[in-house]
Amino acid sequence: MVPKKAISQLCFSKITPVKEIIELAYKAGFEGVEFKTNVDAEIRFDSSREDVRKIYTLLKDHNLETASVSNGANWLYPISSLDESVRRKGVEYVKKTVDVAYWLETDAILLVPGNVTKETRYDKAWEKSLESVVEAGKYAVDRGVTICIEEVWNKLIFTPLEMERFVDKANEEVGEEIVGVYFDTANIMPFGYPEHWITYLGKKIKRIHIKDFKGESPSMVYSVFPPYGSVDWPKVMNALKEIGYNSFLTAEIPVSDIVKETATRYISDMISDLIKLAW
Repeated sequence: MVPKKAISQLCFSKITPVKEIIELAYKAGFEGVEFKTNVDAEIRFDSSREDVRKIYTLLKDHNLETASVSNGANWLYPISSLDESVRRKGVEYVKKTVDVAYWLETDAILLVPGNVTKETRYDKAWEKSLESVVEAGKYAVDRGVTICIEEVWNKLIFTPLEMERFVDKANEEVGEEIVGVYFDTANIMPFGYPEHWITYLGKKIKRIHIKDFKGESPSMVYSVFPPYGSVDWPKVMNALKEIGYNSFLTAEIPVSDIVKETATRYISDMISDLIKLAW
């Protein structure tokens, strides 16, 4: 089965209305849209079910699906925080994002599992993040929404072995396979090779972000439109086919307001071409 194409709300400026993003996605030939929750966005953490369902109706009117929902409080309220009031707020917002995903009829959210800081050393960040993910996972089970952990530049989870350990431990403590991986093809470039992560993590990967970086040093990488970066796309796409991946390939590529329609069409066609590399 061939993967589906989606574009993330994260591609567009904060002032771009959800309605416009849906229309752009439809015109460009995407099959899904990834939305984002936030404290001050169109889909807020206090948005009602009725408000969210209006977006779902608009999506269906354009024959599109919800690819996933990204939790927008990852950095504002990290779930690894040693400040319990901050951590509790972060967990609450993860649960709200699960609700939004459920209302939008998707089975996955993106979650950054906290971060290591000068105040929060690695082992403590791991411990608090795991505790938070387990709590959110137990909440997500009844809604059928998988919590997908993304590898980002948060100084936590540097290797696929650590990702496997974190996900396995979380699922063990929840008692259900409700935690998975949201793999970003570019984020890992300064530290490794995306095709290695994909083949190692296999079925644990529930969603993919399509993105590209130029350069391989952590201090010397910059975002570029695929396939003009350092990601080896033939290897990545063949690795995805090898593990039987058939969910969304979701673009997370910055799009300028002045070329929204042109850039969105390019991204859609580009993902189609990437898919042809292996399918």
